[in-house]
Amino acid sequence: MPDAGWPAGEPGKESQMLHLNGAWRDQTKSLIVRGALALGIAATALGAMAAPARALDTDDLGYAKAHEAYNFTSENSTIRLQTASEVLPDTFDLRDRGVVTPVKLQNPWGTCWGFAAIAASETSLLSELGTTYADTGLDFSERHLAYFMAIHLPDDDATDESYDGQGGEGGYNALTETDDVPNPEFAEQTLGYPLENAVYNYGGYVAYATSLFSSGIGPVEEWMAPYRNDEGIIYDHMFWSPAGTWTLDEALRAGSSAALEESFILPSPATFDENDAYVYDENATTAIKEQIFEGRAVSISFFADASKPGEVSEDAYINTETWAHYTYHPAMTNHAVTIVGWDDSYSKENFNAEHQPPADGAWIVKNSWGAESNEFPNKSNFGDDGYFYLSYYDQSISVIEAFDYDVDGRETDKNGTYIVNQYDYMPTNISLNDMYEDIARTANVFTAEDGQRLTSLSCETAQPGTTVTYEVYRLADGATDPTDGELLTRFEASYEYGGYHLEKIPAQDRGKMGFGKGGRFSVVVTMRLADDTYGILFQGSPGRQLRDLELNELRIVEDQTHAIKDQVIETMRSEYLETHPEATDAEVSEYLASQEQAIADNVESVIQAQVPIFFRSVVNEGESYLYTDGAWSDLVDKLASDYLPMSDALAYDNFSIKAYADPFDHIFTDVPADEWYSACIERAADLGLMGGYGDGTFGPNDTLVREQAAQVMWNLLGEDDTDAAATAHVDVDQGAWYADAVNWAVANDVMEGYSASDTFGVGDALTREQFCSVLAKAVGADLDAQSTESLNEFPDADGISAWARTAVAWAVDNGVIDGVETEGGRELQAAREMTRAEMAKVMIAAVDAGIFAEG
Repeated sequence: MPDAGWPAGEPGKESQMLHLNGAWRDQTKSLIVRGALALGIAATALGAMAAPARALDTDDLGYAKAHEAYNFTSENSTIRLQTASEVLPDTFDLRDRGVVTPVKLQNPWGTCWGFAAIAASETSLLSELGTTYADTGLDFSERHLAYFMAIHLPDDDATDESYDGQGGEGGYNALTETDDVPNPEFAEQTLGYPLENAVYNYGGYVAYATSLFSSGIGPVEEWMAPYRNDEGIIYDHMFWSPAGTWTLDEALRAGSSAALEESFILPSPATFDENDAYVYDENATTAIKEQIFEGRAVSISFFADASKPGEVSEDAYINTETWAHYTYHPAMTNHAVTIVGWDDSYSKENFNAEHQPPADGAWIVKNSWGAESNEFPNKSNFGDDGYFYLSYYDQSISVIEAFDYDVDGRETDKNGTYIVNQYDYMPTNISLNDMYEDIARTANVFTAEDGQRLTSLSCETAQPGTTVTYEVYRLADGATDPTDGELLTRFEASYEYGGYHLEKIPAQDRGKMGFGKGGRFSVVVTMRLADDTYGILFQGSPGRQLRDLELNELRIVEDQTHAIKDQVIETMRSEYLETHPEATDAEVSEYLASQEQAIADNVESVIQAQVPIFFRSVVNEGESYLYTDGAWSDLVDKLASDYLPMSDALAYDNFSIKAYADPFDHIFTDVPADEWYSACIERAADLGLMGGYGDGTFGPNDTLVREQAAQVMWNLLGEDDTDAAATAHVDVDQGAWYADAVNWAVANDVMEGYSASDTFGVGDALTREQFCSVLAKAVGADLDAQSTESLNEFPDADGISAWARTAVAWAVDNGVIDGVETEGGRELQAAREMTRAEMAKVMIAAVDAGIFAEG
């Protein structure tokens, strides 16, 4: 039996979302609306409601052209793809590799965008890991993604502290968090489920997944937030009911089982020329194929023929005998799916005879409408067991995105923690690519909440062929702009496509990236576009004012048609007769006449329920800056002016610039975060190679003594060996902390005592050349065959002891030591006593060179 209150309409129905289009302020601006997908407004117990309003003037063609900034142009189209098209196979299917996860059913909600993003992510990660679904059962949670996309950060001091002052940022459920709904009970009756659950029927954008995943919010595994109501209520034996509890605990927000490294927003094959005529871009098709061939399923949005399984539109874009779909004109997208393969020879004859594409070729597409071979709750009769074919020449294909995950770099919940310095926690679906002839830059300024070391940076771009210059500054006290301080690193990266990009900080600069609690730093991003102009990417989402505009449009339609009012009156009439079965027509009319205000409130409640979500950004002074016209400006000041289009209706967020960091787990009071040796000491401590003195200090400039060197080598190579015979050296106290290490070092010929005495030299300093000898012996280096030619590069090579020359040359050749910079050039200073900081650096260099396996 159906659950009480389920709408007598279409569970999981999806309808059109508002889109923006047009030129703003001047010809240098292009507005990009990413991932135009369905609002997912369910039909109600009142019957068909008015269509969602379009608060801005746009049309199908205008929508299609609103995404052109992600497409190829004459400046950024690539010969490489033309070559790639010659080597790609005619037919390819990721299912053959075993990396495509099972088809699921999105009902009862309009969450196709979340299912498309998760499906693409699952396949990408399986490919990255070199494994299969059969071996892992990998299953990420769509519920977690859809819920936290629409639910803002808590607005309290604790959240401000944890999320860089961004408490309250994100999506708001207008039906429960405002007083806008006059009769919440009637609105809930109309929807057929609790108002708290309305966030799942807002619809969404695949780009929302990029916003969340890059912030360390998801993806999480399905068991953490399964796609079902908590009570297990089922709708008509088909799928989980929208009734019951679908909300999630806030504690689940900051979980991540995979770290996003890059997203690729690809050019669309469906382009339109200056005369608005359709032009097929074969290079864009090749770009999609290339991603799939690399093992990444690709999410797309398009205009679907049906809004739910089993429904076919009057235009009949899909042939339900062959499950071949072709939208033959530009159209606003209303559905998101995942491409898992292609077939160049798929005949155009398989599409509907009335409107067939100009040539053969189709994508193999995974839908989120269930499959015949599945069991509850993912069973339905749609498609070829949940799949269908989409013509290469479909004119509605838009906002194409693939995901790449970092499987061996940034940490995740599975193997540790990491810090994300960022301000853009609001999921965004609107991007404005602002272009400038003169240099333009953006920056975020951060304050370290805890000790941390930066490891990587990220930003988002729009145009293909963009080159980004990244800079990090340690800001001076009282800094007046984001470049007022010490430049710690500057490096470039070029991106073939738009999207989110994560870059590791160059190895030679990582030692300077430590910041203690309260340390201030900036990340500055300069985008150089393919046409040699500069770009600034502004991003936002529909704010409360835009929701008000949409509601006003709905009210205008209602004033003209009275469609909602008529149905409200009929509902109230039926309810009255249920409690007054003997009432006459006159009594019913008298009752309804007395309910004028209630009728008006109920009509307004139904209208309010059509647009359940709005977004709020939190942009504080001193967080984000932009450099234009030769000067830096605070983004707060720009947003307060009319610099950006519709700034009163759209919620623009901080710049999407992030800095990722590892937390300090071993903070020594005498190791400043900005010293050259800080990173090496912290990492040596993390690896268990070296420790401090037990009083919170490390002694970085203290002389390294022989027993300390033995201890470090034992920590790395012999820690489990406590059975070495006690050395005969008389100065080794067998009850001392170093005894096991010295015994092991002597027994394994890693270190020796003094040949002229019976002592080991406890407490004696170790020189740089002596430590090179210790290290070479520890790894069994063949010093007899070692050339010393590399020593000729150093002006003080003659100062190396004869017995140590091959060991020092081995260390140089293997990148273990690289000399000390002096006015006379780089010197080895081989006979100088080594410091503890220098030993930390040498040991980490040895680990990085592969001489030892880290950990």
